[in-house]
Amino acid sequence: METEINKELLAANQITINKKVPALSFVILVAAVLVLAMSFCINSESSLKMPLIFLAILLFAYGGGKFLSARKTYVHSLSDEELKKQVLYFDSKEKNNVMEMLRNGEIEKIINTGSANCDLPIMVELYATDSRNIAIYRVFAYVPYTFEPLTEYEIFKR
Repeated sequence: METEINKELLAANQITINKKVPALSFVILVAAVLVLAMSFCINSESSLKMPLIFLAILLFAYGGGKFLSARKTYVHSLSDEELKKQVLYFDSKEKNNVMEMLRNGEIEKIINTGSANCDLPIMVELYATDSRNIAIYRVFAYVPYTFEPLTEYEIFKR
């Protein structure tokens, strides 16, 4: 259930979207080039040539897939801190209390009281820096088979 945060909200608060490409994808792509080069150096009558070309193709496909599926992260431009995503769950009778704590910026308290138990009907999607200077949050309520948003993405800044 990945929803897109409003780009205007991000731009107004100096938050940029960066893509994190794993270093493993570069290593796999270099290995694919080396295996392909090695296959061209082998005599064409060798029975090893075709398996090496096949291995190079597999490595290209896997490394390219890893490269293209880079994970996006949100970074606060002013402090150069990454906003890390957390999903927290709460009981429905705590809904008003949770909304109040989020609007007041009590991020630590929310994180400490939230649960990882996804059977609870209130979900908070929270993106916060380690220093808790800035946070983006959205509250969802469980309706049968899905979570429906109760709020739009809101931002808290210290």
